[in-house]
Amino acid sequence: MKKWILFFWLASPASVLFAQTADDFYQSASEKLQDGDTTGAITDCNQAIAMKPNYSDAYNGRGVLKFLSGDFMGALAAYNQAIVLSAQDAKLYYNRGIVYAKLNQWEAALADYTKAIELKLDYAEAYFSRGIIKGDMGDMKGEIQDYTIAIQLKENYADAYFNRALANFDLDNNEAAIEDYNKAAALKRGVPVLAKGFPRASLTLTIDN
Repeated sequence: MKKWILFFWLASPASVLFAQTADDFYQSASEKLQDGDTTGAITDCNQAIAMKPNYSDAYNGRGVLKFLSGDFMGALAAYNQAIVLSAQDAKLYYNRGIVYAKLNQWEAALADYTKAIELKLDYAEAYFSRGIIKGDMGDMKGEIQDYTIAIQLKENYADAYFNRALANFDLDNNEAAIEDYNKAAALKRGVPVLAKGFPRASLTLTIDN
């Protein structure tokens, strides 16, 4: 089973002392999510958007919250609107790609990860996630290429080493698979046993830059 690791957004600017602004509600949403209050976080995020309809980060935050609550179509709608407002923000395409992947819409996910990479050439997580999609689509050589770039950009990327080990093992490149597996195990505890057809790990949803 693929593991979903969720990172929330960066803190907003300091709040005004008395009047609550859109930034205040956005900051409150972040704090409520950290406290496990997803419902309250969505309410505050919605309030931030009501006060500032062009607030792309708040739409992005709403996408995370909808995703966490299992409303994947709601998350998709939020990211669509965020992209309308901020079309050059790589993380928005990356996050929408994860939603498409969750919905098994591989081509759409692939296109969004590729767009994220075009906008941010050193986006290791986007290469990593695109590698997973390529593997799901049967392009294991392309999968390996993307993991390799992710590792070049982020040398201690344990999950990328592990996934590349799995892809190499599936292709009977056993020596390369063992080398990558050992590297992953050295970087991260609890790495699963190497086995053919083992699910890749792990997609990441990011809200920071």
